[in-house]
Amino acid sequence: MEIKLMAEHPILEYFESRRGPMVDMITELVEIESPSRDMGGSTQVVDKIAEWAAAISPELIIERTPAEGYGEHLAIRAFPDTAKPIMILGHTDTVHPLGSKVENPTRIDGDLFYGCGIFDMKANIVVMLEAIRYISDAGKAACEARKHTSDV
Repeated sequence: MEIKLMAEHPILEYFESRRGPMVDMITELVEIESPSRDMGGSTQVVDKIAEWAAAISPELIIERTPAEGYGEHLAIRAFPDTAKPIMILGHTDTVHPLGSKVENPTRIDGDLFYGCGIFDMKANIVVMLEAIRYISDAGKAACEARKHTSDV
């Protein structure tokens, strides 16, 4: 029996090639302090996400909706011609009050990546955008083909 190394997997290779830009994007988002009910910070995070999404594909539909007292909701509609839409949900606020990044600076220590809001939820926002980028770059047809052969 032959064991395939995960690095031979094209999707993994794609995301490995995007590691540097993803780390940079995560760092940039985490450096924007956005505690709950901080409309300024929330708007800055939404601005950055909308900017990155717009750069992925002109097919993306980006909608911003004011959320009084909180900031803005951001909806990114990807691949609107797809028969079965998928919703990916996240948030841009953190539990950390303004100034927390002084005591908990954004940093990488060995294999660990630290920062306020990095796990919940800012790194995951970047992963969502990168999934959209992968589908856009690889083509929706390639993803459909993978869905049917992933258990082989």
